[in-house]
Amino acid sequence: MMQEETVSDSIKTITELDLPIVEGISEFVSKNEIIVLPFILLLIIYSLKYFFGNNFNKKSLLDFLLEFPVDFGFIGITFVFTYSFLDLETIVFGKIMILVCILLAIINSTFRRFAIKEYDKESCNNYVLGIYGIINTSISILFVFFILSSINNG
Repeated sequence: MMQEETVSDSIKTITELDLPIVEGISEFVSKNEIIVLPFILLLIIYSLKYFFGNNFNKKSLLDFLLEFPVDFGFIGITFVFTYSFLDLETIVFGKIMILVCILLAIINSTFRRFAIKEYDKESCNNYVLGIYGIINTSISILFVFFILSSINNG
């Protein structure tokens, strides 16, 4: 009987400690499912594309890390298209955002291309490659965050 109480107490303790974290994650996913679900789907697709049935190597990881943020940014463009056609009042915002999206996609793709060229050099500078990757990812994250903020506030 004593052993059952100890197990029960430790289960409650673990659950009580984890519950706020689980609730926080659940609340975040519920509030941001418009971006979380496409992000997870894109992550699954890219993982299958780059790693399933292939040897895991530096080149496949680099390709994944450079391509994923660009397509993540394109998810943002789909939000703009969808949102701008929901209401006549948002069409002007949508047209401006579509132009900004295209410009950011060009910039993002350019940094991806710079990173690929750097990697293909005979003496690749890992610091430069990392900077290109960080810029590439940062643009995509800020881009989608800006779009979601604009949609939620607009």
